[in-house]
Amino acid sequence: MTTPQNPNSITFPDISTIPDLDKYLAEYRGNVLRDTAIAFIILELIAFGLRVAARRINRVQYGWDDALMILALLSNLAVSTAALCKSLPSELQRH
Repeated sequence: MTTPQNPNSITFPDISTIPDLDKYLAEYRGNVLRDTAIAFIILELIAFGLRVAARRINRVQYGWDDALMILALLSNLAVSTAALCKSLPSELQRH
């Protein structure tokens, strides 16, 4: 008699069935992290630049929300920079 499986449980495949396991574990994936960090930096700077340009074109005074936008930009740039530093070749980007 078998016990019914919980539909919410997670089952993992047997790693011995993965072909070329050593090659898979040695695969470098740091380029994905680097590319994502660069994309976010570009998008953040574009969004911030468009906001500043819109404020200047419409001659609208800066407010507290603009100060929060600067704070958000700086914190996001710090996170993206940390991700870029971690994307340097090391053991962190291997499976």
